[in-house]
Parts: sequence; structure tokens; C-alpha cells
Amino acid sequence: LDINDQNNITYILPTMGGLTLGASYADGGQGASENDDITTVAAKYTFESGAVKGTIHYGQGTIDSTTAGGLSRDSNSLALDVSSGPFRAVIAKGEADTTTSGVTTEVTDYGVQYNLGNGLTLSAVGTQVEENTGGETSDITTVGAKYNIAPGLDAYLTYHDYDYEDGTTATTNDDDGSKTYVTIKASF
Repeated sequence: LDINDQNNITYILPTMGGLTLGASYADGGQGASENDDITTVAAKYTFESGAVKGTIHYGQGTIDSTTAGGLSRDSNSLALDVSSGPFRAVIAKGEADTTTSGVTTEVTDYGVQYNLGNGLTLSAVGTQVEENTGGETSDITTVGAKYNIAPGLDAYLTYHDYDYEDGTTATTNDDDGSKTYVTIKASF
């Protein structure tokens, strides 16, 4: 379940028919600068139908700030992770609203992976970030291949591309580029 229970009061119900629910509360304290209480509620549903396996995740969080100049934030996320044989696909969408500044940030993540067999796996992952005020955006795409050379020895080829726009008319802060990585990983 997608709850961070460090220094929180957390309760996660036992799984019932593939559904798991949980809630968490963190007290921000009573001092003038320590009043950012955090409440999180999350659910996960695991399913299987023939060769298709999947998980649906949902989370909702709130930070209540009563301190002067503090930021209150409401956030939610929804994700779907599905696999069948050598194929796996994931898509996730999250949104955070900062109430005192009126800023909404939306993030969309997606990824696909296919195991071709004989030690070769291909994957593609992307992230898109958009902000409602100022129009700040970021698009990141990664395409990769993993090849198992021998037991405990893997080779990776990764192409990474990004495009950032700060949302202003001045393009001096905009940035884009790409990189290619070749990596060898040994496990003993």
C-alpha cells in the first residue's frame, strides 16, 4: 500500500478479496512553525484474469498548514499496473493543489516493458509535468534495452531525452537535451 508510515499513526486493513485500504495521520506539532498536519488515505486493488495480472492504486493526501505563510496542499494519485506474459504497462496520474498560492501541478507517468526472451528486455518510460500558473512544463522520455550477458552480468543501453519550458516569454530558462548511456552491471 502506498502510505509512508514513518513517524505516523497508520492503520492498514487486512486485504479483502484483493482490496487493501489504509489511512495515516502525522501531527505537525503545536509550535508556531510546526502545525503542518498530514492526512493520507490510500487503496490498492489487485486482480487477475487468465494471464492478465494487475494492480490499481489510489491515494489522497492533505497537508493542513495553520502557520503564517504556510502552504496547505491537497493531492491525489491514481495508477494502473498491468502485465501479461512478457508485457507490462504502467500509467499513473497525480495532481497537487497548493491552496494558498493557487498552484496546481499535474504529473503523468507511463511506461511499457517487453521481454523478448534470450536475455533481452526493451522498455520505454515517460513523464509529463504541467503547472497551471506560469505554464511551466517538463517532458522526459527514456528508452532502454537490457541484455543479460551471463548470470549476474547485464548490459544496459539507455537513451534519455528531456524538454523543459519555464512558461515565460523569455526562453533563456528553457532547456532541452538528450544523453545516451551504456552500462555494465555485475552482481556477485
